[in-house]
Amino acid sequence: MARSSVVEGVSVCGIVSGRPHESGGEHGLHVYIPVRLEAPGGATYITEVIPNEELDGRIDVHEGDRITALGQFVYPNYRYGYEGLIHDTHPATHRGAADGYVAINGRVYR
Repeated sequence: MARSSVVEGVSVCGIVSGRPHESGGEHGLHVYIPVRLEAPGGATYITEVIPNEELDGRIDVHEGDRITALGQFVYPNYRYGYEGLIHDTHPATHRGAADGYVAINGRVYR
């Protein structure tokens, strides 16, 4: 399996392509949102946006919603069947991080 790479301050926009689910852990309650992205030239990618609801607030999201997110991009993420993931979609909590956000149908969470 390939080693993951990390890029700070990456923005994505797409459509929620499946049913989001929540899971708690050591760093708070997260919502896992599958997202279909269409790149210039017509290529399609499936990624996952993972906001922390303790830092971003309670997120109202459903399959088919439009989503924009800014955070830390981790790739590849083949373990879960996604080509990458975006997390840290909240105010920066570590050195070098961007202040992230998630927007669902135009409503911004940060």
